[in-house]
Amino acid sequence: MRITETYDVIAIGGAVMGSSLAYYLAADPDFSGKILVVEKDPSYQRCASALSAAGIRQQYSCAINIQISLYGIEFLRRIGEALEVDGDRPDIQLHEAGYLFLATEENRAILKENHALQTTLGADILFLEPLDLAERFPWLSVEGLSAGCWGRTGEGWFDGYGLMQAFRRKALALGVTYRAAAATGVQRTGDRVTAVLLDDGTRISCGAIVNAAGAGGPMIARVAGLEIPVHNKSA
Repeated sequence: MRITETYDVIAIGGAVMGSSLAYYLAADPDFSGKILVVEKDPSYQRCASALSAAGIRQQYSCAINIQISLYGIEFLRRIGEALEVDGDRPDIQLHEAGYLFLATEENRAILKENHALQTTLGADILFLEPLDLAERFPWLSVEGLSAGCWGRTGEGWFDGYGLMQAFRRKALALGVTYRAAAATGVQRTGDRVTAVLLDDGTRISCGAIVNAAGAGGPMIARVAGLEIPVHNKSA
């Protein structure tokens, strides 16, 4: 087994999570370390970033999820500026058409409580009574409905594959290294992971790793001595 290089941070998985992590680190003026992104499939044909519906919403019941999404929509709105490379501004076709959540009388109180939390944190979500629903959405049958919530702005969908490629291109422009390889294991020194093992026999030492391997994440965690509750239903 050969040691080729040492990196301060290695991200295992180069789709939107690994590439966005690499971008944020590389763009941080307080970080001057070397970053490596390891991706087993540089075509990204089967990654979640390419296959997902790529939606964003603030209609959650957990404050941190709402706050993350509020940050996310602001970033997506200015992605052309943030991820511009050599005058080329990415366009991920963001459509803020909103999501509509409906409730019967049994769940009205839950919808009302969630709406109060969402709007308190700054989300632009409307609480609609049945008559309001019928007026705004004339194609919708409101029989049996007690209320609905609709994201007037800040919710919708976009090109997930395009977002991933924009992060990747910007990370490369900022000096991040990408390697087409599969991570097969890690090595630890005490409680710290100090190296990543690749399928070509390479051992790369590191200061820290980030597990951004998606459905492959449990395997990476397991070889590091951890168990995480992520399951691949196709396996």
